[in-house]
Amino acid sequence: MKDTFAPYRPLLEHRFGHGSDGRRLVILGGLVICFGALGLGDAWAPTSTPDHFSGGSAIFSGTAVLLLIQKISKTRIYIDWMLSAIFYIGAGLALYADEALDQILPLVLVCACLFASGWSRIWIGITGKPQDAASWMLSSGFIALLSAVWIAGDQAFHIPTAPSIILAFDALCQGISTACFGLSLKDAR
Repeated sequence: MKDTFAPYRPLLEHRFGHGSDGRRLVILGGLVICFGALGLGDAWAPTSTPDHFSGGSAIFSGTAVLLLIQKISKTRIYIDWMLSAIFYIGAGLALYADEALDQILPLVLVCACLFASGWSRIWIGITGKPQDAASWMLSSGFIALLSAVWIAGDQAFHIPTAPSIILAFDALCQGISTACFGLSLKDAR
């Protein structure tokens, strides 16, 4: 069977090769978990808070990944990680613009950005080494795709679920996957 990713493998070799990269990814995952948990707490608060910030979990999680992955990668640029973070920030900004997603444009933007972020994470999982570690990012990508479908179905069938809860749940899953990715890197050495 032909390896379709063979031409891209040299570009992806020696990612996270430094001994402390796994620990840094665990810290990044913990930070994203915190943002996801804060987003869930904000969305599930029994009373409406005056400074409610819908989509904040995605905005802050994406910004943390975008900034910290450059510190972890040192001199290399990880386009797939950056694209995942940029699309995730876009989903958060679109949700912030229209929290209820009553209009079609913010709904399409949230779903498209979340879908693109999921595909970026799937790409990270498919091309990542070692495969045990990369499977965590692959599962995170599929959760993002399911979250995009969940938000679209929620709006199409008028199910009373807030999109900010779904996005915060996805941020929580992304943080867990990133932390476990880092732990699996440490175990693979």
